[in-house]
Amino acid sequence: METFEKVQIPHAALETFCSLVLQSHGAPEPAAAACARALSEASLRGVDTHGVRLLPLYVQWIKGGRLNTSANIKYSKVAPGLGVVDADGGFGHVASYRAVNEAIALAKEAGIGAVAVHRTSHHGATGTYALHGASQGFVTFGFTQSGPGVVAHSGREPFHGTNPIAFAVPLGREEPMLLDMATSSIPLNRIYLRRDTGTQLPEDVAVDQEGRMTTDPYRAVSLLPLGGVEYGYKGAGLATMVELLCTMFTGSAAAVTLPALNDVSRGKPSPLGHFFLVVDGARFGGMAPLLEVASSLVTKLRACEGVAGGQVMAPGDPEKLEKVRRSETGVLVDHATWLRLSELANEKALPIPATLA
Repeated sequence: METFEKVQIPHAALETFCSLVLQSHGAPEPAAAACARALSEASLRGVDTHGVRLLPLYVQWIKGGRLNTSANIKYSKVAPGLGVVDADGGFGHVASYRAVNEAIALAKEAGIGAVAVHRTSHHGATGTYALHGASQGFVTFGFTQSGPGVVAHSGREPFHGTNPIAFAVPLGREEPMLLDMATSSIPLNRIYLRRDTGTQLPEDVAVDQEGRMTTDPYRAVSLLPLGGVEYGYKGAGLATMVELLCTMFTGSAAAVTLPALNDVSRGKPSPLGHFFLVVDGARFGGMAPLLEVASSLVTKLRACEGVAGGQVMAPGDPEKLEKVRRSETGVLVDHATWLRLSELANEKALPIPATLA
């Protein structure tokens, strides 16, 4: 979890503000609301790299033509258990919620639903959509590609995207368990966040223009695959798997041909792809046994003895704890992001959310 000097804002007020900003720049209310929901929920859970700090970037994309605010999202069922969402160059957030909802409908019919999303855009934290499915009782996988920002294993130049994997399972008596991870050493957005907070990067996760290791977020231009110098073939292999899932079924372009995340000069949408898989686990013998197995495993994992000063947690536990804290004290926003949000408010004469601290 990141630590930084910050302001604190009520979650509901922050979500409303994000939606109003996007609508003021031409986004229709459903798309703006979906994007605002995804960003504010990520920030609420402590996923600050993929939270409201992305809002100013999305506004720049709208202004530059990289996001289509007039997108006409369409869905087609192509076979039992299979579907395709055409996002028409619009917000990846609303397309991803739609894809998971359609995959759930398919799973209710066939037991499993796989939906590919093409002509889409960055959708924030992929785990948001896996949670959306698991919260309705379905085991849910989510994948997305991104522009090049990760060197190939033993390579010098960016080839892979951070290509995250998300996996969520319902637990019954608590929020679903969520694994949400980049296949790179860290998310690319962490470099930009560390620049804003003036914090050094961890060792052995990023390289500079010459391919040398650096902890300076201003010198870092690319990431290593998950596993680092010696074992990065594992992260690179997973990145390749995600890349194939998000291109084979969508017709999307390979990551190496996509624009970088912070490229605001592109005058048209990027041909990005997502892929979602939803499983109706109750078909394997009922919902109660599924929930019991999942809850039992998570309970046993948490009961493992930790090292001195450590605590064993299940995937997603730190974010669950942070959600409780931030629900009470407000969503944390670093000062650099707060200034950008204030500038967006001033530009359109919108009320800036009141801070709690």
